[in-house]
Amino acid sequence: MCRLGGIATAGAGSKDGIYEQIREDILLGRLGPGERLTEERLARQFDVSRTPVREVLGRLGAEGLVDLTPFRGAVVRPFGVHDLESIYDLRYLLESYAAGRAAIHLTETDLDEIDQLNAEYASDAQIAVERGMTEKLILHAVGLNQQLHAKIIAACRNDYLAQTIQHIIQLPLVYRSMQFYGPEGFRVSSQQHQELTEAFHAHDAGWAESVMRVHIIHGRNILFSHLDALAETKEES
Repeated sequence: MCRLGGIATAGAGSKDGIYEQIREDILLGRLGPGERLTEERLARQFDVSRTPVREVLGRLGAEGLVDLTPFRGAVVRPFGVHDLESIYDLRYLLESYAAGRAAIHLTETDLDEIDQLNAEYASDAQIAVERGMTEKLILHAVGLNQQLHAKIIAACRNDYLAQTIQHIIQLPLVYRSMQFYGPEGFRVSSQQHQELTEAFHAHDAGWAESVMRVHIIHGRNILFSHLDALAETKEES
C-alpha cells in the first residue's frame, strides 16, 4: 500500500483503477485546488510506468478535473467565485435549451433508462432523508446525476451544444453542491428530476426547459449560500 497526497492507494493497478482513485480524491477534496499532479510521482506511487498515468491525466483533463499545461504538467483545477458564476450562467442558458431539445428527440429506450436512473436517485434521496448524508451516498448520487444529465445532453441531437455543455459541467462543483444540499435539498433535487422526466414523457419542450432552469438555479443557490456563509464566518474570525 502506498500513499497519494496523504491518502492510501493501491500499490499497483489498472488505468481505470488509477483514474477512479485520483478522481475520487479530487471530488472528495483530498487533492485540493491547485495541487500539482506530476507523472513521475504518480507513476511511483501507483507502481506503474508514466504512460498509463499520462493517459489518466488526459482523461481527467477532458472532464475538467485538472488543468494540463505543456511542460508544467497537471494541477487540480481551482475555481473562483467568478468562475462559478460564469459556469452556472452558461448552464442555465445552454442546459435548459438542451433539455427542451431532448424532450423532442428522446426515444422510448432513452426514457426507460432515464426512469431507471431517476428511480435510483430517488432511492438515494430517501436514504439521505432517513439516515443522513455520507460520502459513499453522495458519490453514488453524483454518478447517477452525471449519467442522467449526459443522457439528456446527448439526446439534444446537437454535437456542438453537447460538447460545450460537457466542458462547462464540472464534476467537483456538482459534488460540492450536493455536499451542501443536506437531506432536504437532496429530496427537492430528486423531485425536480422526476418532474423533468414527466416533461420528457410528454415530449413537452417548454416544460422540460422550465424545469431544468429551476433545477440549475436550485443547485446554484445552495452552493452560493454556503460560500456566503463561509465568507461571513471568515470575516467574524
